[in-house]
Amino acid sequence: MNDNENGPASPGAAKALRDQAERRVLERQAELPENLHALTPDQARKLLHELRVHQIELELQNEELRSAQERLRAAETRYLDLYEKAPVGYLTLDKNGIVLTANSTAEKLFAAERQPLVGLPLNKFILPEDQDIFYLHGRRLEKGEAGGCELRMLGAVPFWARLASTIGQQNGGEALWRVMVSDVSEAKAAQALAALAAQNWQKTFDAIGDVVWMLDADSRVTLGNQATERVFGRPVSELLGMHCYEIVHGTDHPIEGCPLQRARKSMHREKLELESGERTFEIIVDPIADGDGRFNGAVHVLMDITGRKNIEREKQRLMDRLEEKKKEMDSFLYITTHDLRTPLVNILGFSQNLAKDTTELLDVVKPAALPEEKREVISEIGGERIPSALNYISQSAQKMEEVITAMLKISRAGSVEIHPETVEMNEALKVVMETMRYQFEEAGAVLKAGELPPCTADPVSVNHIFTNLLANAVKYRDKDRKLEITVSGKKNGTGTVLYSVADNGPGIKAADLPRIWQLFFRGEVPGVKKGEGIGLALVRRMVDRNAGRIWAESKEGEGSTFFVELPA
Repeated sequence: MNDNENGPASPGAAKALRDQAERRVLERQAELPENLHALTPDQARKLLHELRVHQIELELQNEELRSAQERLRAAETRYLDLYEKAPVGYLTLDKNGIVLTANSTAEKLFAAERQPLVGLPLNKFILPEDQDIFYLHGRRLEKGEAGGCELRMLGAVPFWARLASTIGQQNGGEALWRVMVSDVSEAKAAQALAALAAQNWQKTFDAIGDVVWMLDADSRVTLGNQATERVFGRPVSELLGMHCYEIVHGTDHPIEGCPLQRARKSMHREKLELESGERTFEIIVDPIADGDGRFNGAVHVLMDITGRKNIEREKQRLMDRLEEKKKEMDSFLYITTHDLRTPLVNILGFSQNLAKDTTELLDVVKPAALPEEKREVISEIGGERIPSALNYISQSAQKMEEVITAMLKISRAGSVEIHPETVEMNEALKVVMETMRYQFEEAGAVLKAGELPPCTADPVSVNHIFTNLLANAVKYRDKDRKLEITVSGKKNGTGTVLYSVADNGPGIKAADLPRIWQLFFRGEVPGVKKGEGIGLALVRRMVDRNAGRIWAESKEGEGSTFFVELPA
């Protein structure tokens, strides 16, 4: 701004205005009458009116001028305030890079309170390693190329700066630079962290042993990991932009049952197993939705499951072989028990005949005239020794009969077909309780049953399992207290149902607990006759055949709880 805009005119300026006004008066002298006294009243009035109008015009112009000056001062104040308080530094440089002007932000950036900024070359504040960047930036500006650059500068602390520059001219016509300086240190740090995160992500991505692709909405590969090259023998860069079915199947269209096409419709994970030569792959596709929930791409994973499939096939082969051996064993047990039963029947029969014949022989010998010595020997042999031996033979044969019967039961349990169906356990338990009503009443037992969820199993097996568990609770009860049995059940989150049968009997010894499932194991309970030792073994076999589990918990003197887990 000039002096007239900022305050009263100087004496020199006032004299110049006076001289200018005198010249204009002389120029217009010819327009005035030679003798103002010769003016008529009307002319004088008219001239006076003109002078007054002109005076008012001058006053109005002065007011407008003063108003304009005030607006100009306000605009200048706003401009200076914006310039000084701008969040970026503003510099003006001459053609040699010397700082001519700088705002307060620039002074703070370069710590100008410690050393003056104006009058210094800007490259004094640039790290030596980045001087070439500034030089090339200047050359581009001189060629008329717009743009900026990023480099490291010195201030209170070194910082990353972005320079945006233009070239103008001073009043004298000399070139000058207008430079905007922004501190981008935080952005640079964020970029470095983002680059590091991207690098780490890429390392993790490439470390995945399975082939992983990112697909766009058109099924084209946009990103892939290093496993791609190992499986397909081509670098990922060559496959970008190709359709996934071109790479995997070698076709120009999706195959039938394509998991990507199914995921496009279902918007859920879809899978497909793919045989390729001697290898087996599993394709897993997870769809990606846009903001409106529409299909916008997918994550495509190709897993080599050859090893897993080989293990599954080997497992199935072993299971089939085991099943064959099991059938062979069941058949062997069945045949063996039948073959053993025939001579056993003969042993029992001939033992009975021998006992009868011995009795008859004694009756025949009794009236005979024999010496007393011989009579005593015959009496001892026929009346004591032979009956004792025959009794031992009979008991042993009966024990053998029990073993053969148990073996037959085990054999039949393995050969009977099971037919799983939905079993309403509340009704199933009622049938078992009705069947065992006499045993419960005779034992004075109290049975408590809660609401039982249904399961999926063979109804006959379920009946046998719970009949056996309840019968054991009755048989091996504590005679010194009233028997209480509690049956409960609940659904598990694993697709199974867990039932429990708890009693307050004498409990099972800790050493015996793992052995109760063994065939022919018979625990000892005072006052209770030992059983066959096959009940719980049969129960476990039936539970296993129904894809379930069974186990027991017990504490001596308090009771036992049997848990049965079956498919829901």
